[in-house]
Amino acid sequence: MKTKVFFLASLLSLFISCKPSTDDAVNYNDKIVNEQILVASTIDSLNVLISNKDTTHIKNYYKELLHTIKTSSNKIDSIKDFDNQPDYNNNIKKLFKVYQDVIDNEYKNLINVCYLSDSSITKDTFNYFNFTLNQITEKISKQMKEFNTFQENFAKKYNFSLVEKK
Repeated sequence: MKTKVFFLASLLSLFISCKPSTDDAVNYNDKIVNEQILVASTIDSLNVLISNKDTTHIKNYYKELLHTIKTSSNKIDSIKDFDNQPDYNNNIKKLFKVYQDVIDNEYKNLINVCYLSDSSITKDTFNYFNFTLNQITEKISKQMKEFNTFQENFAKKYNFSLVEKK
């Protein structure tokens, strides 16, 4: 009987000691956030081209954005769940799904408007453009808020502070 209790105590001790460290959590967070930052900065660069109506570069940068989201999504897919919990991966995948949706739909529509001649842009076209920009902002902001809340709870659970990367 003492052998069984000792064995169970040893097994329990081993299980408890396998919990990820704060450094593990920070590294995991950083690995995922680096991919999110890459996609967001590529979107920001496309936004600049669109706002400047830079039709020389928009389509190529749009293709680069599609490649970036695909590559980053694949990297996220290859990252194993943290502490055998899929929550973090599920949350970042939701955000990436929103990114993909707005890239495939709203951004494609904005780009089409950019290629219209100035004389063919009506008040309705202008209103549609602004409406589409607002849709993008709302969709991404909503999901970013959800992701940020999850990330803050993750940091709290694993005892580290989030620092904004520049």
